[in-house]
Amino acid sequence: MCAVIHQERMVLACQRGPHRPLANLWEFPGGKIESEETEEIALIREIKEELHCDLNVESYLMTVKHEYDDFIMLLSAYLCTIGDQKPMISVHRECRWVDVMELNLLDFAQGDIPVVSYLETLLNK
Repeated sequence: MCAVIHQERMVLACQRGPHRPLANLWEFPGGKIESEETEEIALIREIKEELHCDLNVESYLMTVKHEYDDFIMLLSAYLCTIGDQKPMISVHRECRWVDVMELNLLDFAQGDIPVVSYLETLLNK
């Protein structure tokens, strides 16, 4: 699952580290669910671990199924906020606030691209 963290028309995009799968591609931060967690609880935990921020999960956006060469990803995306906190990276190479209409300028992982397209439609109204 992933957190689409927004502040008005800006969305937080994170670049994967160089020694991880899908290295240097951009993504929405998140991770995997541990046993006995809900998606929302897992997302809150993951953002605390990855960005050192307290997450507020607002609403479910969509689920994407994408088949990479060596694995299948099922990605549930949630619209979220972090208030006035400044994200501090620990597993990513970089994180930046990007205008929704400029997200497509970043080289996103294939599984995240449908979320980018959906955001362009949703937040551009």
